[in-house]
Amino acid sequence: MRRIAIVLTRGALLVERDRYELGEPVVLRARLSDAQHKPLSDPSVTAQLLRPDGTTEPVKLTAVADKPGMYVGQATVLQEGTYQL
Repeated sequence: MRRIAIVLTRGALLVERDRYELGEPVVLRARLSDAQHKPLSDPSVTAQLLRPDGTTEPVKLTAVADKPGMYVGQATVLQEGTYQL
């Protein structure tokens, strides 16, 4: 399985692969830290998904219970093109 990691200032975003079919769900995994670089402890966070046509959608990422700082969420591919989170 190939993974893509997008490095953030205080974390990293992982997806299982770099291409998806229309209508297919994309599982988003994030490792996030606070300003002191300790694992984030919020129960959930919201990211903004930017679609190829410029529209946005909020994506809720929920904390993984047994993994401090790890979050998981899901979005669906609705258009062809490049998405940003």
